[in-house]
Amino acid sequence: MRPAWHFAQRLCGRRAAVGVEVGVAEGFNANVILQEWPELTLHLVEIDARYAPRIHERLAAWHAPERYTLHIDDSVDVAREFPDEFFDIVYLDDDHRDAAVTRGLRAWYRTLRIGGVLAGHDYDLAVEGDVKTAVDAFLAAEQLALTVEQWDWSAVRVDHGR
Repeated sequence: MRPAWHFAQRLCGRRAAVGVEVGVAEGFNANVILQEWPELTLHLVEIDARYAPRIHERLAAWHAPERYTLHIDDSVDVAREFPDEFFDIVYLDDDHRDAAVTRGLRAWYRTLRIGGVLAGHDYDLAVEGDVKTAVDAFLAAEQLALTVEQWDWSAVRVDHGR
């Protein structure tokens, strides 16, 4: 399991938790998350419908269907389906372009509960965009402290009384 997921799991302890992974591809990370965090219900968001059969195949072999829900759509559209402060962890690993990362952060942040973990992958990896610039700007605007471990970035949502 990636570092940000371990961090969120430690914060949640043994209680039931709800998370979302945005950008699932073939579901490798989702499979590991579900194996290592038995108290978690996981929402998976993937824009490319071609991945859906492989994701279902990989996860259904190991996990009960009520432990995960796959959403095939644009992540911002999916974020609108959830109420405020619904998730314990929001993990973003989809479109790495600066504007897309910013768009995703804005859409998903309101769905994260106070004390929940906002996180993502490829912080320092300039693969196809600039995750670092978008994350740094967003966290600064929200006055959140950044943690980076390996390629994962994370921050805990705090209540600033706004």
